[in-house]
Amino acid sequence: MAKYLRRSFRRKKEVRFMGSAEHEDGDSPTPRYRPDGIDALCKATGFSRKELQLMYRSFKQECPTGTVNEATFRRIYTHFFPYGDVSPYAHCVFRAFDIRHNGVINFEDLVLGVSSLSRGSVPDKLRWVFTLYDADGDGVISRGELRDVVMAVHRLSPHGNLLSSKTIPDMMPSPSTTNSAAAMAERRNHEMFAERHADRIFQKLDINCDGQVTWDEFLETCTKDETIANTMANMDVAL
Repeated sequence: MAKYLRRSFRRKKEVRFMGSAEHEDGDSPTPRYRPDGIDALCKATGFSRKELQLMYRSFKQECPTGTVNEATFRRIYTHFFPYGDVSPYAHCVFRAFDIRHNGVINFEDLVLGVSSLSRGSVPDKLRWVFTLYDADGDGVISRGELRDVVMAVHRLSPHGNLLSSKTIPDMMPSPSTTNSAAAMAERRNHEMFAERHADRIFQKLDINCDGQVTWDEFLETCTKDETIANTMANMDVAL
């Protein structure tokens, strides 16, 4: 979704959105959600008025009603990962964007998150990633929560190797793997490797070894450990 929005910077046609003052060719009379307060949104996100207008048009092309539910969000992700299993990761990302926990994302929700990831400070970016991992919103990341996100990224690839050869140097799928039994075994090997990879990350993040990762631990480790920081960057590969 964020990739789709960023592509809109190359579009020339604009749309103005200020409550009922929105003008767009082909608008239907169906009531739609329309963001307002563009100046406040510019200030909050760091995007210019022009950028927000272009992003809004791109957003509405996929989401004509002005909001997106998880099913639509998942469908958009399939454009970028047509051969992988996008459902787990799309669910994680959707949950992070759904700041009101009402099952839908509007334009402001989306651009605030994109702004944090693309233009925020290092702590801003890490705070968003922390939210991505903290599935239950209790302010800490459990081993299971971290493993779930790592595995979700892993499944974006049909062979489970999206973590790339930098993190899985000797586990790339073999061209000779042709039968289903061998393919399933190889995929399970990839999954087991990803699970171990997630456990190693957790051990580094859990500084006091109490079985959970606080925000302070997450921030400290990610800002001091280059390997962990690079791994965290891979977690938003789809963004």
